[in-house]
Amino acid sequence: MNKTDFNNQLRHLVARPGYTHSHLGDLGRPDAVIINGDFAAGACFKNWSPYMAHVSVTGRCNGRCAECINSSITFQDDIENIHLSRAFDMHPQRDAQAIYELLQKTGDDDAVVCFYGGEPLLMPKLIADTIEHLESRHTQTRLYYMLYTNGLLLNKVALEFESLLSRFWLISVSIDGRAAQHNRIRTGVDLEIIHNNLKTVRPMLRGAVLMWSTLRESQSLRDCFEEFLFLESQGLIGQWFWHWVEDRKPFADFIRYIRDYEQDLRHILDVYLERLKAGNPLSIVHLDELILFMLTDTVRGTTGCGVEENRNFDLVGGRILACADLGTEWELGYVDPKGHACLENLDFQRLIDYKKHLGCYNCGVHAYCGGRCPVQAVNSTPQRLIEYCQLMRLHVGIVQQYMPAILTELERHRISPQQLYNRSAIFAQFTDVTP
Repeated sequence: MNKTDFNNQLRHLVARPGYTHSHLGDLGRPDAVIINGDFAAGACFKNWSPYMAHVSVTGRCNGRCAECINSSITFQDDIENIHLSRAFDMHPQRDAQAIYELLQKTGDDDAVVCFYGGEPLLMPKLIADTIEHLESRHTQTRLYYMLYTNGLLLNKVALEFESLLSRFWLISVSIDGRAAQHNRIRTGVDLEIIHNNLKTVRPMLRGAVLMWSTLRESQSLRDCFEEFLFLESQGLIGQWFWHWVEDRKPFADFIRYIRDYEQDLRHILDVYLERLKAGNPLSIVHLDELILFMLTDTVRGTTGCGVEENRNFDLVGGRILACADLGTEWELGYVDPKGHACLENLDFQRLIDYKKHLGCYNCGVHAYCGGRCPVQAVNSTPQRLIEYCQLMRLHVGIVQQYMPAILTELERHRISPQQLYNRSAIFAQFTDVTP
């Protein structure tokens, strides 16, 4: 579908009624849910916004996950190469030099270098060597390191590279529910092995550990939550984030899914409130950020990741991309063999043009959602996009219903917006930000 047809179909769907909720009304309406500032009392918080360099360690992966974003979206035209070729492998000296040069141009005080794949721990020496090259350079920028992993090789890496895991300020582990659900979705990754690996390596880790759940239509959000509660009770995971999968197809049964999602979300919020009352709050990254936005009347001001600001970058096989998941169309430049970064300027307003046709600027949850993620918008069908808008309004509307009770407990336990941010909301920027 060309862009004109896409936008015409999008405008047509926006004008049609959506799912009718018993309390919120027609979720197809942009004003069905409005973040209205009723819970804000002049409070504020100090935001930490470091520069981010996402670096692909390798395109290869052992996860064999259903609806893998690399296969279905990012490298859809190059599926064989991304899994088999070394062309996407990181070159430590080259890529460290490129990161250094790019950071020198920004002048930021802090930067987070995020290693991902594929499965980055298939190539741990590349990570260790890149960190060593970065640390050998004299820069005023404070460097932090993050790892995205499926967790299958944590134990092996700990044995072979004893100090590597301790270098990470944040580790995100992909877990999509309890064993039956997780292993059905991620067929190459056994959850029991991940459990054992986390038990082994947890004493070695100095940073936070986040459980990242990707929600497909066939999955239960509550099942993911129960797994998080178990891992949190064992001291193995401290943070949780869930995200609706990027997909081209409309939901097979959207009405069933949105009803199930609401039921599971209400259960999560009930437990969240119980834990808050007991003075032992859960750290659910985007939930805490949404609560924080409502408490402080914050407006995101960009899409979830803020890619249109052209401030951060992805480094993939010598290519500099605005976002790897957007594919090579949004290539910012390249890195030559010696590591010198050659950049171009792109018109990123074109990237978020869909927001005008989707009605984002008139939507009552836009202050939080920001137009969600451009990856979904650019690669999806109009129907799927409209369905996600309705899910987002439902998500915000249900959380808003719980806000009076949440605010009461935050005040009773003297938990300030800054504490809420420092505890978990700070990590939202290192995820896909919104559900």
